[in-house]
Amino acid sequence: MQEAEVLAILRDAFVHVAQHISELKKYAESTPIKELNPSGDCKDALGVTMTKPTSWLQLTPLKRVASAYDIEYIGVQLRATPDSPLFALPAVMCVFLHELGHVITPIEGERDCPTAKWNDNLHPPNFYTNLGEILRVAHKDGILHLGTLAAGAFSPRFLRRFDNLSTDDLQNFAKVSCPKYDPLSMSEVEATQLRVTVKYTNGNKPQQKLVLLK
Repeated sequence: MQEAEVLAILRDAFVHVAQHISELKKYAESTPIKELNPSGDCKDALGVTMTKPTSWLQLTPLKRVASAYDIEYIGVQLRATPDSPLFALPAVMCVFLHELGHVITPIEGERDCPTAKWNDNLHPPNFYTNLGEILRVAHKDGILHLGTLAAGAFSPRFLRRFDNLSTDDLQNFAKVSCPKYDPLSMSEVEATQLRVTVKYTNGNKPQQKLVLLK
């Protein structure tokens, strides 16, 4: 599997989940998805959602929430170093679905006193509620199947613990899979379909998408 195919799969997953979670719909087709440089500025992050708040609602002197924001791009690490193999798809998908949680969760700002500088809280309590809904859809439709973990996988407590897994943990996490995109997990009907990545240009902007040829 090549980088372009992984990115196309992530786009397909984004569009699919957005069909069930309305807050994602306006972002699913247009938000850029790119590979993070493992030796670049984001080398310590497995994924990043570049969010730019455009206005804030101050709730108290010590707390505010972004009332409007733009999503500039979603970035995901596809490999540990520039020369290493790609991470297993379930590991990448775990990170990507986490980033979709950020897409629909406004950043909150907190500070210790009314004159202090604001600190961003990227994981307010409703982040894990939103992530749980995303994972429910992904699990049900085979985008990221959690196996026996699914019984308790959608509680905020589990999701906080799940978030702390490294890519090494996920690579060895045999219970997690992506049957929608794994030819070995296809049904007989799906096996008659060829999955290909199509590259095309939208205006002057290169794009890629995953299509099925029957």
